[in-house]
Amino acid sequence: MSVSFAKGLFLGQVQPDLITPFPTVSEEERETARMLLDSYQEFAAEQIDGGRFDQEHAVPASVREGLGELGLLGLTIPEEHGGAGLTYTTYCRMMEETNRHCGSVAVVLGGHQSIGIKALLLFGTDEQKERWLPKLATGEWMAAYALTEPQAGSDPAALETMAVPSEDGSSYTLTGQKIWITNGGFADFMTVFAKTPTESGKQAISCFVVTPDEMASGFSRGAEEDKLGLRGSSTTQLFFDGMKVPAENLLGPPGKGLKVALTVLNYGRASLAAGCAGSSKTILAAAAKHCSERVQFGRPIAEFEMIQSKLAEMMSLTYAMETISYLTVGMADRGDADFAVEAAICKVFATEAHWVNCNHAVQVAGGIAYVSEYPYERFLRDARINMIFEGTNEILHHFIALTALRPVAENVGVEGAAFPPVHAAVDGEVARLTELATRLGDEARRVVADDSRPLPDREHDQERVAAAGIQLYVGFAVAARLRASLAEKGEDGIGEELDIATKALRDARRAAEAVLSEEARADDELIGRVSRAATAHDDWPLGLFP
Repeated sequence: MSVSFAKGLFLGQVQPDLITPFPTVSEEERETARMLLDSYQEFAAEQIDGGRFDQEHAVPASVREGLGELGLLGLTIPEEHGGAGLTYTTYCRMMEETNRHCGSVAVVLGGHQSIGIKALLLFGTDEQKERWLPKLATGEWMAAYALTEPQAGSDPAALETMAVPSEDGSSYTLTGQKIWITNGGFADFMTVFAKTPTESGKQAISCFVVTPDEMASGFSRGAEEDKLGLRGSSTTQLFFDGMKVPAENLLGPPGKGLKVALTVLNYGRASLAAGCAGSSKTILAAAAKHCSERVQFGRPIAEFEMIQSKLAEMMSLTYAMETISYLTVGMADRGDADFAVEAAICKVFATEAHWVNCNHAVQVAGGIAYVSEYPYERFLRDARINMIFEGTNEILHHFIALTALRPVAENVGVEGAAFPPVHAAVDGEVARLTELATRLGDEARRVVADDSRPLPDREHDQERVAAAGIQLYVGFAVAARLRASLAEKGEDGIGEELDIATKALRDARRAAEAVLSEEARADDELIGRVSRAATAHDDWPLGLFP
């Protein structure tokens, strides 16, 4: 049985052929990407003011129109439908660039293209694509993805929005509420998920397209949410009050909407990671410049070792998140059917790494980082939601573990191989990663064999094996990228990259070792008791902390 690279790690096996050589794009597409980047950078210099958009709580419609004119709203839409027909890798490169300038603008782009139109691209019929994609490619229509509800966040099975078919089967009546919908205030095209009845009498999730024709009656939008970060982006509630939706607006088979939703999120999570890499590059550049110019005790603070440790971690984390992002989207571009675990790993690692980077940047910049004149506090606020939306990082640890442990429980056999030599400076680290993969396989089998409680209830075990798998994926991805860089540029050409990659590898290996240690399980019961103490009181009684 074939499993993905990340799933193989939980079986204790390394499958280097799945990640080497490191994915690349054609020179023709590279040139197209360069032209797009040049055009966007010129547009951004004139039209994008992230600080102003944040303060005014809006990205102007003129910016959305400009994105459409540049062709950025149709990057992955096929040329026959008015788009650029580019790879997901190039799209992620543009997401990285938009995040470097303004997180709110990036969310407008991502809400439209990463998730808003993705279900149509993946599951739509030819007729549906011909009907809707041309308007979406130009920005005449903007898209949104409507899944979350007041009672259904990480648990989509709890959806309450209903779509009831008419007696003749020609339409559905949509009734319900959605919350936290990106682009909700202006979207013309919405991918909406609702429960529909099945022949067995049960309910299953189906996916519908809602366009301006349907919005004319039985539909309303809530007020814009006043948010901690990404304040220029639109986030609203949506209300469906007996809206009529034609049956031909159904995306995919009836009752198969959950598969549609989760598949779309795989792409969204990988592109979110690329966006985090872009934001981290901006905040890293600002922090490094400040540390080089800020003089204390007679020398630049960049010369102080505690500052250096923060800058070094920011460098290695940014390199690592960029690496896993483009490795994973490369898997998608080459047609890998199963990259769900890798995409979830990207989302968890990159969002947490970017948060660390923003926090470090605020710390080294000091007082100036706390005022809105400088970008630090805005990037920090914008970064916080990343660990919540598109699946909270907690639920994604759960998803990674249970998905990757399934082949372990089924005794799936995977043939591993030795990772090919990379460079003398890191080959020892790669060998230790391989040993840790074996340990992860042993730990995975132990967790699966433990019948003391049902596996879905043992979240400490899930979190540990998922965390180990995340770090091992990062480490091997970095090794694959460094190997490709060395082959392309030679020993003299990799320069600083060797040091950055070495630190990223070591950090990943150390983190995996720590989470796989016996000591990691020691506090499970203690954590439970202390957490119960936290919820035992409506207010803290005097003297609890004398």
